[in-house]
Formats: sequence, C-alpha cells, structure tokens
Amino acid sequence: MKLKLLAAAFLLVGYTSSDAAEIYFDTVSTAKASRLHGSYVGTFVGGVNVGDTVTTGRIKDVPVDGSKLGWIAGVEFGYKWVTPVGINLAAELEFYYLNQEVSGSRRGTKYRSDLGAFGAMTNGIIQFDLESMLGPDAGWIGAIKPYIGAGVGFGYGYQNNVAYQERGRRERSLDDGGEASFAYQLLAGVEVELAENFSVYGEYRYLDLYDFGNGGIGGAEFSALVLGARFQY
Repeated sequence: MKLKLLAAAFLLVGYTSSDAAEIYFDTVSTAKASRLHGSYVGTFVGGVNVGDTVTTGRIKDVPVDGSKLGWIAGVEFGYKWVTPVGINLAAELEFYYLNQEVSGSRRGTKYRSDLGAFGAMTNGIIQFDLESMLGPDAGWIGAIKPYIGAGVGFGYGYQNNVAYQERGRRERSLDDGGEASFAYQLLAGVEVELAENFSVYGEYRYLDLYDFGNGGIGGAEFSALVLGARFQY
C-alpha cells in the first residue's frame, strides 16, 4: 500500500512539475513577445540596377538598361507585432531615393540618360523568428530572422541629361522632366538581432516604377541589394 501511495505521489509531482514548466515557458515567451512589440526606425543603402525598361515615342525600338551600377537609399518607420509562435508581422512606411545611368542602342541609334526616382512605399512584412521556433537551444541561430514582404506606393521618376542620336545624325537632347506614378515592390531578406532593440539586415528588393516623364522611358524595373539597420523603441 505504501509503495502504491509513493508511486502515485511521484506521478503527481512529475505531472505538476511538467505542467508548471510548460506554463513557465509559455509565460516567458508571451512576456518576451509583449515586450518586443513596438515601433522601430531604420535606414538602408545599397546598389541598384535597371533590369528592364519600357521605352516610348522616338526611342521605342531602342532597348535601354543600366549602363553602370546605381544606388538607392532610404529610411523606414514601422511597427512590429511579435508572437510566441515565431511568426512576426510588421507594417512600415518607407521613403526612398534611387539613381542610375541608363543607355541603349540599336542599328546605329543611341540613347542615354540619368534615371532617378524618389517616393514612398507602404510595406507589409512577415518575419520568421528562429529563436521562438527552435526554442532555448537555438543558440546564435536564434538571432537570425528571415523575412519576406511586399509594398505599394508611388514614385516620382525623372530623367536628366537625356541624349538621343539617330543613325547618321547629330546627337540632340530630348525633353526631360518627371512624373509621379504607381509603384510596387517585393522584398526578401535576413535580419540579425544584435541586441534586444537593435538589428542589422541584408535585403533583396524588386521595384517596379510605371512612368518617368517625357524623356523616352515609360517605366522601369529595378533590382536592388541593400544593407540596413533598425532600432526598436
């Protein structure tokens, strides 16, 4: 009888301890998630390249793309929602500027210009928190947070130093200027948490701008690789 009572006591203690541990870890995860909710500010800079353009008017038959690597920079203001299950969400407002020289030629006809754009995007981010997914044994891997996202907004695209030369004729300038139009982008990157409220990240982005004014480029697609930093407060 005593042995049965002792065994029952051990089982009860084991069950209670297991239940208490589960509650403890859930409480810790939930508390951390609640603590890491909040606003953040970030900045980024990187290289950009025109992958494809839509040409219009007199240069519509000339294929135009980036003649050398351009650059992009910007700032972002966002809010992050952290969950205990390891899938975090963020919404952010981004302001950017980019610039690149483009050129093209076909059958003796040549074109070149400086392509620039600035604008604002509203982005939605889905982030995967490896620390929450893998648990307390994640180690340094837990600081890595891959993410994907997409954004919509506008860009004011413009062209400077527009030069056009038809075969056998002298080079002449086309009308430059700019125009605001719809823009969208797709994002994929990896964020590394260096402290509880500070992180750095590397990101690839695809950006599509729909209009660039009167200089011959009707729209352009950009690929960019950027490095950035975020501070959460």
